[in-house]
Amino acid sequence: QYGAMRLGVMICRLGPGCSSTFMPQKTPIASLLRAAGGGMTEYVKAFCRYLALNRTVSRHTVRAYESDLTQFLDHVAVDVRRKSSELPPAALDRFAIRSFLSTVNAKGQSRGTAARKLAAIRTFLRYLRGEEAISADPGSLVRTPKREVRMPVHLSEEEMTQLLDAPDSD
Repeated sequence: QYGAMRLGVMICRLGPGCSSTFMPQKTPIASLLRAAGGGMTEYVKAFCRYLALNRTVSRHTVRAYESDLTQFLDHVAVDVRRKSSELPPAALDRFAIRSFLSTVNAKGQSRGTAARKLAAIRTFLRYLRGEEAISADPGSLVRTPKREVRMPVHLSEEEMTQLLDAPDSD
């Protein structure tokens, strides 16, 4: 459960009375990234490494999440007039998410695409919360777009008559 250990980085210290044994300390990735001056794009890279190493997701899923999150961060960056690498985690609120989904809809993308992008954002925000980069999960406050209900295609009366009158193919 140590943030840094999930990425294969071990943060250790020698404790009192401990001669040569390393004792892992809880050091969330957020702390490491803040100390290194990493921006939101660094959080996305760390999240993608976490997905690839610790979750049973394909590389295609990781690539899709990275693309969706990059689009989201670029959208938020334009809204707050900053570079996406300079976004503070607090800028990723429910209003930013809803604004992004509105843009996805305005571009004519399907509700299924919007739902997938929202799933990527929610997973990323839960990751940030687990890494103590944010204190709340704004993704849980945004509803998932309802899937489109497609009506089945029906035959017209004339097409039905032609089908019934057609000879059997034995």
